[in-house]
Amino acid sequence: MDVYTLAAIAEILPQDYQIPVQLREKVIRMIDEVLQTDKLRPTAEYLLCLKIMADRFGTKSTGLNYYLENQARLLESTKGGFGAVIGDKADIYSTYAVVRILSEMHLPFERARVYECVKQYKLDDGGFRCEEGAPIFDLSSTYYALLTIKLLGNGGGKGG
Repeated sequence: MDVYTLAAIAEILPQDYQIPVQLREKVIRMIDEVLQTDKLRPTAEYLLCLKIMADRFGTKSTGLNYYLENQARLLESTKGGFGAVIGDKADIYSTYAVVRILSEMHLPFERARVYECVKQYKLDDGGFRCEEGAPIFDLSSTYYALLTIKLLGNGGGKGG
């Protein structure tokens, strides 16, 4: 199984589900391999999948936390949101992924700036587009925009 599949499974498992030892060990090895691959430039989605797996499979590594924080911060765009990869313009899903990572890790970031970026995606009909300049809204972009706004709280100040 790949990181994306494991993270999807981890998200839907009940919290009281006992994860088999072999699967937990495989996930820990997978995460360790990622941490030792310094040439990897992960996407925001990949980073979120690592975070979900680490949380659900009980991997609390200082190295992983450092990796997630540093890689996530590299994805920040000049307009306040986050792109899928380093240098990309911000999009709503990547912004959601990084905001979720930083929020769940209780790390400070400029919430007001991110909130302003997300507001730029809102259209007059109430829906949200996936990125600046996209002509129409779509349901998944609206969903992730609303989740991001929820994670941001009131949108003001800094904090985790």
